[in-house]
Amino acid sequence: NISVIIISKLLMFISTIFYSFGIFFIVNNLTKNLIVSYFLVCFILITKINFGNVDYPALLFSEHTYGMFSLSTFTFFIGLLFNKNFRLAGFISIILLSFHLIVGLWVIFLLILVTKYLQIINNKKILVYEPYKKNFYKGLFIGLIPTIISFIVYQFNTVSQNDYNKDDFLTYLNLWDH
Repeated sequence: NISVIIISKLLMFISTIFYSFGIFFIVNNLTKNLIVSYFLVCFILITKINFGNVDYPALLFSEHTYGMFSLSTFTFFIGLLFNKNFRLAGFISIILLSFHLIVGLWVIFLLILVTKYLQIINNKKILVYEPYKKNFYKGLFIGLIPTIISFIVYQFNTVSQNDYNKDDFLTYLNLWDH
């Protein structure tokens, strides 16, 4: 019994917080200046500067909720990596699966690839890198719990599917969907 307006405002607030903190952590790590970081976040939010798209518009303020959440969560995730908060980064990377499955899988795939790449380059485990890796995996496993709950709730609470013509659907998959 929550109104659509309240839900929309809540989703917009969470997305804006994730995006803001992500940008703040990135800029603060690069400049080491809190004032510059704060003003840059304000400037970006006011001007609505977009730092990337997928194959559809994924803007900070958008009616495309999944795209909006994936962009803000990915930005927050990168900010956490810059801030060396690996446990929360692991948690957010797996939670991203419940916001946007493709972006979540992409982030996890990139992390696995980078981890293996660092091990191959150095031909051994980096002692300084190991605690970060352990913290990341701890966050990943903690985040797995709400992600699984999210998938279960989604599975049992989805709106029933309408009947459709299977030939039309196959035509759509073969000729339109890339």
